Amino acid sequence: MIRTTQSGGSENEKLKGTGLHQSWGANPRIPGVRFEGPHLESATIFSYTHLEWLEWVRKPDGEIIKIHFTSHTVTVIGTNLRELLLGLQQMEVEWVSPLPRRFAALVADTTAMVFSIGVAERNDQSAGGSGG
Repeated sequence: MIRTTQSGGSENEKLKGTGLHQSWGANPRIPGVRFEGPHLESATIFSYTHLEWLEWVRKPDGEIIKIHFTSHTVTVIGTNLRELLLGLQQMEVEWVSPLPRRFAALVADTTAMVFSIGVAERNDQSAGGSGG
């Protein structure tokens, strides 16, 4: 997974990635994040104002980020996802899209890669969505 930005300038240098295959893009001061299907056949957009909390877990076979919005939870599975977590924390992730596993060998071992994204309706909506 490689980040990119469409705006230039030194303040955005940290957002720029390199390479042919990208799993997410960043842009400072955006209102929401778009989660795309594996072949760009679908997309779901959530406003950052509805973001309640994030969870990141590293396991032996990969990493998981759970992004809890007021009505849905988005589960992102991949490797080296801490960079994506920090981008979400800063509310600068514009879009996330899975990278087919066949491209994993073409990307550096330290580069974040998203392999799958799941969007599920939250069961605890009536509880008011407390974080933690």
